[in-house]
Amino acid sequence: MSKPHRAVPRRWCVVTEERIRTSALFFAVPVFGSMGFGDVTPTSDLSRIIVMTQVVGGLAFLAVALRIFFAASRMRLVRDGSVPEQSTRSEQPNAAD
Repeated sequence: MSKPHRAVPRRWCVVTEERIRTSALFFAVPVFGSMGFGDVTPTSDLSRIIVMTQVVGGLAFLAVALRIFFAASRMRLVRDGSVPEQSTRSEQPNAAD
């Protein structure tokens, strides 16, 4: 019978330092923001919080800017008559009628 398969060898799972929530969150936020870690990384909790705030703020800014851009594009297309205006829910006929 063969040996049981392990996905990760035990020697790779050694934790060399204690991680706290700020450190764990710091590693999650830049990955979510597609920023990466780079050569220079913050070492104190305060600097990690500042970097996380900057990443989240940048993503929020991008979302708002895209929302404004697409709303302006839609308004232009509606004004030119290329796209019909969206109807509201109250204007749609009820299926029970």
